[in-house]
Amino acid sequence: MKKLLLIIAITSFVVLGTGCAKKQTVTPGGLMDTPQAHYAEGKRLLKLNQVDEARKEFNRAILLDKNYAPAYEGMALVYLAKGDLKLAEKYANDCLKRD
Repeated sequence: MKKLLLIIAITSFVVLGTGCAKKQTVTPGGLMDTPQAHYAEGKRLLKLNQVDEARKEFNRAILLDKNYAPAYEGMALVYLAKGDLKLAEKYANDCLKRD
């Protein structure tokens, strides 16, 4: 019975703790940690067909500046390369909203 109560208490703490967590804020880690630099690196990686690595770069650009339209264009290209037309269209529309 004590184990069950402990499990319930821990589960409740985790659920409540994540619900009250603040939204993640990202601060640049250096001079080259900019949306523009990550976008350029993502485009370079796409040309080398390193799609997953490119996605990470575009995602970092979005984390640094959620209004940086080219990063969404990059994400659209990533999902187009992966054959996921639904997500490609979503990111293309997100790009147009910010451009």
